[in-house]
Amino acid sequence: MLRKALDPEQGPAHWPNGLQLRPWAPATGPAAHALLLETEQLEPGLTCAQWLEQLQADPEVSPHLCLTVFDANGLAGFAMGWASTFIRHLAVQPHARRQGLGTALLAQLFFMYSQRGEVLVDLTLRADNTAARRLYAQAGMFEFRRYTL
Repeated sequence: MLRKALDPEQGPAHWPNGLQLRPWAPATGPAAHALLLETEQLEPGLTCAQWLEQLQADPEVSPHLCLTVFDANGLAGFAMGWASTFIRHLAVQPHARRQGLGTALLAQLFFMYSQRGEVLVDLTLRADNTAARRLYAQAGMFEFRRYTL
């Protein structure tokens, strides 16, 4: 589990050129679901309809903390923060990686949480996900708990 102390002076994200942040819309569900499956952040057998149903029933899910970023090809990145100041998902399409989109998604969630007066944000990730570990470390997150199966 990783954690970051939030800066109350944190500003909003700076988005890479050609990318547009849009509010969450259920119509984005299939593309977000496919991206989360591709990045192994959802159970393989979970259908899009099941996932969207789970989101609607989950009190932790807040649509304004679901970030969707689009480029000319469609959904380029997706992030979901929970109401309890926990980052549940962050995924970037392969063609949109290494352009600063992951950093911008994190920065925007950090900003949104700090605007609520939150002081810490947490997330979990697989230990073997070295690219994500590098991204989160660059964003100032540190490991504070390790879970083993």
